[in-house]
Amino acid sequence: MIKVVLEPKRDRYKRYVGRLYLNNLDINKEMIRLGAAWHEKRYTRGKTYRSFLKSEYYAQKNRLGLWRYSEPMPPWVWRRLHK
Repeated sequence: MIKVVLEPKRDRYKRYVGRLYLNNLDINKEMIRLGAAWHEKRYTRGKTYRSFLKSEYYAQKNRLGLWRYSEPMPPWVWRRLHK
């Protein structure tokens, strides 16, 4: 079963922010754990922050996904360079 949980507030661009679950698996966290997504630390807090941080560390340690490269470029840096 797919479940979407929206945050009570929108982001600074007025977009909805939420978490996606598939059979109780947190897809947001799983993407970070597999190295398929970055953890944007400035936008997470509390338990979510710690959980995402552990997932990102796991991906880095095991050189998964984007972490297999020696110097992966965060998307926010890439966007700044390509304006």
